[in-house]
Formats: sequence, C-alpha cells, structure tokens
Amino acid sequence: MKRIAAFIMIALLAFVFAGCDFKLNNGNPIGIGDEIPTGIDVKSEGNRVKLEAGETLQLSAIVYPQTAPQEVTWSSDDDEIATVSETGLVTGVASGRVTIRAAAKNKPTVTGSIYLTVTQRPIAPTAITIVGPDTLYVNETIKYSYEVEPEDAVFTPEWLSADTSVFTVDANGRLTGVAPGEAELTLKAGEVTAKKTVLVRSREVDPETLTIVGRTEVEVGRSIPLLAVVTPEGARDDVEWTSSDEAIATVDAAGRVWAHAEGTVIITATSLINAELTDSLEITVIDYAIDTTDLQSQIIDVIAKTKNSILGVTNYQGTGSSLKKNSLGSGSVYNAWFVMKDGSIIYDLDEIVTFDDVEKYCYLLMTNKHVVKDAKKVKVYLHEEEIEVDAVTLQMDEKVDLAVVYFEHDRYIRPLPIGDSSKLQSGQFVIAIGNPSGYDFSSSATFGIVSHPQRYLSENTDADDLDDWHNEYIQHDVAINPGNSGGPLLNLAGEIVGMNTLKFASNDIDNMGFSIPSNVITVLLPLLEAGEVPERLRLGITSTEVKTVLEGLVEDLEIPVGINYGLYVRDVSAGGHGERAGLQVDDIILSFNGVPIKKTLDLRLQLINLVEGSGVVVPIVIYRNGETITLYLEL
Repeated sequence: MKRIAAFIMIALLAFVFAGCDFKLNNGNPIGIGDEIPTGIDVKSEGNRVKLEAGETLQLSAIVYPQTAPQEVTWSSDDDEIATVSETGLVTGVASGRVTIRAAAKNKPTVTGSIYLTVTQRPIAPTAITIVGPDTLYVNETIKYSYEVEPEDAVFTPEWLSADTSVFTVDANGRLTGVAPGEAELTLKAGEVTAKKTVLVRSREVDPETLTIVGRTEVEVGRSIPLLAVVTPEGARDDVEWTSSDEAIATVDAAGRVWAHAEGTVIITATSLINAELTDSLEITVIDYAIDTTDLQSQIIDVIAKTKNSILGVTNYQGTGSSLKKNSLGSGSVYNAWFVMKDGSIIYDLDEIVTFDDVEKYCYLLMTNKHVVKDAKKVKVYLHEEEIEVDAVTLQMDEKVDLAVVYFEHDRYIRPLPIGDSSKLQSGQFVIAIGNPSGYDFSSSATFGIVSHPQRYLSENTDADDLDDWHNEYIQHDVAINPGNSGGPLLNLAGEIVGMNTLKFASNDIDNMGFSIPSNVITVLLPLLEAGEVPERLRLGITSTEVKTVLEGLVEDLEIPVGINYGLYVRDVSAGGHGERAGLQVDDIILSFNGVPIKKTLDLRLQLINLVEGSGVVVPIVIYRNGETITLYLEL
C-alpha cells in the first residue's frame, strides 16, 4: 500500500500546467486543522459577473482550509471601473472590466479573485433622424447614418426598406439602388422611428472611364466582390466580366469572383456601352488546403499555413509605469470582423471589397485561463512584426482552463478553423505550435500522436485543495513546455482540435501532455465572448447505482427484473434540472445524452460539458412503472 500511495502522490504532484511553475509550501504539507490559509474562493450573489454603473453586487469569500480565520481584505484593481467595500460590496462606476480580489488578513499573499464586467446603464432614445441623400443611382451603395437624442442613447438600429425591388438596406444602413423608383426608408430605434423617402435614379449617361476596385487575394473556396466604377457620376455601368482561367477562378455577372484552385488569374470588366472601355485586375488565389503528397510535406504545410495565426499572450502585473511582464503563453485567433471607415461593421470576409476601406481589424483569441488570470494588463505578441498590442480578457471559465481575449490590429490575420475532436483516434498525428520558454522561440512546432482521445482528470476548481470536478482532455505525446499553454493542438488538416494546457512532469514520466478538446471549447466560447461565466448543469437528484443494489450492498431498494444497470433516483430537489426534465423518485436513469449510465461517474462526466443557455436538448432515457420512457431537458 505504501508503494501505491507513493506512486499516486508523485502523479498528483507532477500534474502541472504547461505554462506555469508550482511550488510546495517549503515542502511541508499543511494539516487540515492548521489555521494557515492556503486558498480563497470568491463568489458573487447569484453567480453574476456583470453589473451596470451605479449598481451594486455583493461578493463573498471562503478561506481554505475553513478552519483558518475567514477575515479578508477586499480590493479593486481599478477603482475607476468598480469599487469594493470592506464587506465585499462592489459598486459599478464606469464601463470596463475589473478584477476584485480578496486577501487573507493573516496571510495577505493568499488571495482569490473574480473578474467582473461593468456596463453603462442603457439610456433609451427619445428622438432620431435619418441622415443621408434623397437620391442614389441604380447599383450605387451609400451608407446612411442618424442623429439621436440624447447623444448617449443605447439601442440597436433596425433599418428597413419599404420596397426591396427599388433599394435594399443592410444592418449597417447601407442602401443599394436596385431599380428606378421611389420607396420609404425606415429606421427603428427602440420605441422611436424615423422615415425618409429615397429616390433611385436610372443611369443614362455614357461612361468615359472604367476602373475595377477590389481585393487582389482570395482563398480557395471563398469569394470576393469586385466593383466596376465608372465616370462621370450616373454613367451606365453595364459590364461583362470574364476570367482568364476559369479553372483557377470564375466571375459571375455581378462581379463576384469565386476561387477554385491555387494560381494567378486575370479578371476583366468590359463596358457593354463602349467596348473600348476595359480594365483588368490580377488576383492571386491562395490554397490553404494541406498538401497530402507525403507526411513530411503535410507537416510542413500545416505549420506554414497556421503559425501566423498562433500568437503570444503576455500577462503584465503591477500598477501604472511599474507594470512588468509576469508570464506568457500562447493563443489562437479563431474569429475576425471588420470596422469600416464609414462606420459599418462587416462580419464576413467575403463581403470586403478592399482592405483600403477597413478602419480596424477586430479579433478573438482563445487561450488558457491560467495564462491571463490576475493580469493587470494583457498584450498579444505578433511574432511576424515582433510587436505587442493591447488586448482585453472578455471572460474566463470557472471549471475549464479557458479564456477569450479580444484585440485590434491594422492588418488581416487569418482565423484558424476549429475541427471536431470527437473524430480523434489513438495514434493520429497531431502538431503543437507555441512559444516554449518565451518569444525568442516563438512559432516553435512539435509533432506526435494522440495517446488517448478522451481522458478525464479530477481537478480542484475552488481553492479548497479538494478535487471537485472532472475535466475532459486529449492525451498526447507532443512535446509541450512552459509558454505552450493556450496554444493549439492541430490535426494534419490544420484545424484546432485541442488547446494545450498541462502535462505530467516527473523524472519517471515522459511525453504525457493534455489538451482541452475542441468540442468542449466550442460550447463555451459564445458565453465567454459575451462576458458570461458558463453555469454548469446540476440535476439536483440523489441516486444509488443499480449495481450496488444488485450486489446486495444496499438493502432498502428493489430493482425490477431485467434491469441490471442505471441510477436509481431516491430524491429530486425542487427547482433543479432533474425536476425540470420530469424526473421522479423511483425512476431509474438508463442513459443520459445518449450514453449508458452504469455508475455515478458516467453521469457526472456527461454533466461537465453541458452548459445552461446553450440551447442543447438532452435526452434522458428512464425506466418507470414497467416502461422505458425518454425525457428531454432543454438547456
């Protein structure tokens, strides 16, 4: 028994994050009865992480071990965003994100924190006026705006065309003339509405010049819109579009180019009014599909086509001019959108005519929570330019080591596609890219295999030194080191299938790395992007394993003939998810979310990746009164 216990202790102590160092308390274990604080868990009233300016939110702190003194000192890392009283009452001051920290009074180095978002209280508009010309030409696009009272009113504008056969209008207020005629433009702003009559005029003047406007690069499988701009104003813009090589790219009658294969193609526009008026644009088609000619080419191609989307993430701590780099990790760009010079916001790259019209590029990056936790400032490192740009953490999950970071830049960075981790198999090749040991080694790539596609590791998520959660991981043998934390695990299609998070480190252990599966990540991202902390599913039931009853270990229950596995429901808490799904006392849960439930752990492992508000519908198969019934729980 002593040897087994020693082996387990080594494994537990060797369970370390890929980007962090852990130290024992001088090698001395702290007894349960000691009064030395070891951790603090901070919670908010109603588990809220958002409040408005002027609103208050009560926080509480539990000091572990609970035999330690429970007195804490509260502090805010930015009093201009939110303040906190001696009793943990937070008051929102202005829009922003802030960390509220609790420190043990008798050991101030032991702290716990919560990350909050403060928003301005929305002010409803009282009046609104549409600003824009009374006329536009067929095929002309003009951005309309508005003036609102009061100026700081908060609302989502809703633009409407009374007749889309005359003109269309998008969510940004951009009108496009379709055919000659007159129609009414409506703008709704909360409870107030503005209207404007717009005349669409026909084009009747012969063109004198013709110029193609558009981007000169496009990915295979994507498209770009080209514009044939003619002068003088109101000139007829009827053109014929042609491609020099339709195997590489085709162009439709509206000037949209569709990319099919890697190469260079010439797109030409010729006026149908004056055949001597032509213009051409050379377009390069880039193929991000991975070369599968041989394994080495495939690996080289994956690294070359993904590394510029895998960035560094720096955690700065301190105050004011004394900010210092505390730690760093890695992260993957997975989403991008564009703020245009006319104020429009475009979410689809295929709708960008030219990057010259872009004011700024907006990005979302995924990384580990432990990379950005407690940072006074977060910066993203772009190794191509060897610069850092300011960033902000939108939110961090409480259970999974995941965070979402937002940043802006002045050029386009291609988001990486996210793959399906459920398709991974043991032995499948995978690649890790990141910043091991710092930015001097940025874009370092390592290669290996999936050791096991689905491992569950117990973890402590509330600072009490007791494991209270099981997280799902991909086990692999790809070399990862401090600085790789938050970086991607890629398949040979160049897709993110995991996030490198931790490894077992010991003289007796080699190449045991663990990555959060992409299918776990994709469920959590929308909530974290919105600044919310995912609320985990709790069935609120008390149950007994059928197996233990059949083995005679529980004598007060009787299992129906033919039932040899499942969970026997002994109690259902009022208001819980179990009651909401329709579970009753004496039901036997046979399967949950399509997975047979033979022991309590089977159910727990299904619950860990289910999040309230995700819209997922979970089937629960039960045995009740001699019948097998399927219940449904909508999240």
